[in-house]
Amino acid sequence: PPSSSLQPGKMSDVSPVVAAQQQQQQQQQQQQQQQQQQQQQQQQEAAAAAAAAAAAAAAAAAVPRLRPPHDNRTM
Repeated sequence: PPSSSLQPGKMSDVSPVVAAQQQQQQQQQQQQQQQQQQQQQQQQEAAAAAAAAAAAAAAAAAVPRLRPPHDNRTM
């Protein structure tokens, strides 16, 4: 399928670029990049880390909140 062929091609194209950028940034900011070297291509390491932490916290808080099967079933 075309979509399947496009995904690996795109990933292969981005892989070297991302790897090169990550290597350069990893040398400069290894402390903050250790946890987020996957999504950290820009220079907003602190912002991305904070956003990721906030997203994780929101997801953690939303998971128990979004799981009221008893209430829904009772009604």
